[in-house]
Amino acid sequence: MKPHKHAEVIHAWADGAEVQVKWESSGWQDSTEPAWFTEWEYRIKPAPPKSQWVELTRDDVDSWPLLESPTIYEFAKYIEQKVMEKNR
Repeated sequence: MKPHKHAEVIHAWADGAEVQVKWESSGWQDSTEPAWFTEWEYRIKPAPPKSQWVELTRDDVDSWPLLESPTIYEFAKYIEQKVMEKNR
């Protein structure tokens, strides 16, 4: 017996995944109760892209080790390190 056209997405939905549907000229839309029509397209809802922005607080910047005359390169490396810590 041939599996259902949307079997993979149906199984993911049954396991709790969020599903989106697309029919004719519509865009992808969230579907809480998919009908599983073979003429329509279904997919697991993609995760939102991770933000490339990180909020640094005044405390993050104030903890910068004070040097007599830090270079912009040293400061940039410090900020990069703080961003990496916040993205963990």
